[in-house]
Amino acid sequence: MNRRDFLKFAGLGGTALYVPATFTLDALLQRSWAASPDYDAAEVSVTAPLPQVINIFLYGGPSELSGNLTQIEDIAAASQSSYANNIRGILATTADDPEDGQITPRGFWRDAGGQAMEFLVNRGYMTVYRTMVKRVNDSRSHRESIFQAQKGTTDVEGRPGIGTVLAQLLSRNAGQYLAALGKGSLGELILPFVSLEGETTFFAPDPGAELDLGLRYQTLGTDLENPFARRMEPIFDQLVEAVNGTQGRFSRVKLALEARAQLAAQIGDIGARFEAPLVFSQAAIDPEDLAEDFQDNGDGTVTLQYPNNRFAEQIRAAVTLAVENPDTLFISAGNVGLGGWDDHNNGCDRYAERMQDLFETLRVACKHIRYADGTTPGGVARSTGNILINVYGEFGRRCNLNGSCGWDHGNLQNLFTLMGAAVRPAGALGKVVGRTRRSGTPGTNNQVQVPAPDSYEFEPAAVAATIYRAFGVLNPEVLTADPVLNPAGSGPIDQTVAGEPPLFSA
Repeated sequence: MNRRDFLKFAGLGGTALYVPATFTLDALLQRSWAASPDYDAAEVSVTAPLPQVINIFLYGGPSELSGNLTQIEDIAAASQSSYANNIRGILATTADDPEDGQITPRGFWRDAGGQAMEFLVNRGYMTVYRTMVKRVNDSRSHRESIFQAQKGTTDVEGRPGIGTVLAQLLSRNAGQYLAALGKGSLGELILPFVSLEGETTFFAPDPGAELDLGLRYQTLGTDLENPFARRMEPIFDQLVEAVNGTQGRFSRVKLALEARAQLAAQIGDIGARFEAPLVFSQAAIDPEDLAEDFQDNGDGTVTLQYPNNRFAEQIRAAVTLAVENPDTLFISAGNVGLGGWDDHNNGCDRYAERMQDLFETLRVACKHIRYADGTTPGGVARSTGNILINVYGEFGRRCNLNGSCGWDHGNLQNLFTLMGAAVRPAGALGKVVGRTRRSGTPGTNNQVQVPAPDSYEFEPAAVAATIYRAFGVLNPEVLTADPVLNPAGSGPIDQTVAGEPPLFSA
């Protein structure tokens, strides 16, 4: 009997008894059986190129105001604490007040990464979705919200993370994926799943489905130190020699050591590439990109420079790994070097500084991806148009500035998605999608931004569904479904939705 039959019928004295869907026992049974997504129901049709996804998660839940000041006049008029007294120029546009104005043409917060956001959208490197909001399960607890975001479902307890689900799909549909990757076996893949943030829910295991060792994620440091390096090489060599003459008793040990050495040789130069300067022909760089982030070397070449902070090191490591190793399909990254985003108090200045660091780094990362493409001098011998970046957190914040000059937990948030034009539909990049309005009683701390009545919106699980769709899953909602709260599942983001026009001309 399959799990659906079990959920529909319960044996009682040899007689089948139907258990209504609303019955509490049925709900409990469904939860207990739903730890694993229904992989068998996923319809997979894989085409090349496969995406390489870098997911940057902003732990703590950032306010959405950096990417959305479109309603700031109404928000400020209703706020408990004064926006105008705490954030200079927050009510002025950059057109009306070029020195202090904070509202950019697309409604971004200028000093909270807004100038970099304007550049990224205008260059077609990024799309901003302003209306990612939880309707199915609007929990604002950190733990449950992180689980929802990183597992792509509202059923958060026993479910695997997004990266683990991708690994399971790869294992179960190996022929299609290997053909797209140009590989003969799964054993040939090098570092397909990587965490640059240590242990993460993105790779939470599936309790009902084991993975081969090669498809389990590896944790790397931001220096991309080789995880297969044989640091005790003389001792390992002696061990290999000692077991070589045995009668197969330790053959698996010997094979494992040899495989480890082979992997070390295969990826040993990725870390070296991370340390090398990013030098390109100056003539190959678009003048609009050349204006910032490049150092002129005086010899017809320029060097792309990341900001000097730990977060930038992490993102450079992620991009370098994706560029240099096409086998790496999913990379998780986090707040390393930025600090958390749980800005309940004194958040205005610290929040703006962190957002500035985030988006200045992302601006450089996009240029790194573009000019590492094999079509430009200094690039790798392949296209990098399949590398994409997603940036989001567990939830957004209330728009009311509270008595401690911070923002308490909200629901609606921005999703920033960058690059990857080769694995996205036409027109997916270079726009701002979604309109909002303020909701809540003025002068209280229950005010939030919500999607406007006719605005496009989607659940956080749609991020996972969009990733699965990019990896060839035709019906990704079966992998995001929760049999109790969201039985139909969440489908992918409609990346063809038109963007909103700018508020004013730059």
